[in-house]
Amino acid sequence: MIKKFHSWVSHRSFGLFVLRLVAGFVFISHGTDTLLNIPEATQFFAQIHLAPFFVYLVGWSQVVFGALLVLGLFTRIAAIPLLIIALMAIILVKGPFTLSAIAGFNPAVLTPWFKIRAVFAQSEGEISLIAMCLALITMGSGCWSLARFCRCKCHKNGGERCGVCHVIGCDDCGGCDTCSVSHTHHSHEGHTHA
Repeated sequence: MIKKFHSWVSHRSFGLFVLRLVAGFVFISHGTDTLLNIPEATQFFAQIHLAPFFVYLVGWSQVVFGALLVLGLFTRIAAIPLLIIALMAIILVKGPFTLSAIAGFNPAVLTPWFKIRAVFAQSEGEISLIAMCLALITMGSGCWSLARFCRCKCHKNGGERCGVCHVIGCDDCGGCDTCSVSHTHHSHEGHTHA
């Protein structure tokens, strides 16, 4: 039983599932907060010189693409705009606000390295989200996703069943999210498709 639990938890798709859920719900939460507080969000966006249009664009993007991450649909595509949103949050919000907050510090302390560390410390959440999005862009949604049930070329006529994870056309083997990739995921591990 412990061995079965270990194989279940150590499966790559479990890790991707956790990444998708955490990143997706964080983005959905931020997007919902933005859309439920339009006046405050508009005022905040004006402070960073962005038009009110961006309140709706960013809010709806976070909700819609975050939901796609949670469901595991179009994961690679959905992670790209979310990565851009997190990156822009660092560039437009966290960086400038952190640098203006530390501007009154002793000039001898304000070395470039100190400034970088200060911005990094204030941007830990966004940096983590960027790392999650990069992982999802490169690895896809995994087997534990709705993408597994799509009707791409991997799944027509039953597709191929993996000899290791026994899933037909799963992401680990070049499934829905990676149709352009051949079914060779497990070949480097010495396994072949059954």
